[in-house]
Amino acid sequence: MLRKLALVALLIAVFSLTLVVSVSSVSAQAAACWEQIFEEVTIQFGGQTITYDKHVDTVFDNDCLRIEDGRVNNHDLAAGGAIYCGEGGTVSVWDIGILGEGDLILAVSPRDIAAVPNPPEVNTLLGEAGGFRLYRLTSGELQVNGPGIYSTDPEYVFTWSSCPA
Repeated sequence: MLRKLALVALLIAVFSLTLVVSVSSVSAQAAACWEQIFEEVTIQFGGQTITYDKHVDTVFDNDCLRIEDGRVNNHDLAAGGAIYCGEGGTVSVWDIGILGEGDLILAVSPRDIAAVPNPPEVNTLLGEAGGFRLYRLTSGELQVNGPGIYSTDPEYVFTWSSCPA
């Protein structure tokens, strides 16, 4: 029994360390995505001219922080699913687990996508599985709806123009 408890404690420690390392690397990357904006200010004081840089803003660079694995929703680090445009225009959705591993949940072929007019008269469901749904919208865009990862955001929604054929 003592060996089992020690093994469980070791597994929990390794899992916790892996999670902390992953979160730390994302936090470090996120910190590098902030740009400090300064403007040069010149004042006269006691017959002296003083010039200094005054901090006026901090701006986040959205292009800085993204996942580089080919997914369409690469800027969305809080996505419950990874959306890919595959060969010939196939749309696939992978359910993302807590450690970043994925399971293929939904794949819609170019033929099934082309079977719906572009744009359709009404938003049209192209496929669904595992809580994820792919739609062709009346705007002609594609949209994936699926489970959110936060209790405050119960549904994930991502819209994009299309997949290349």
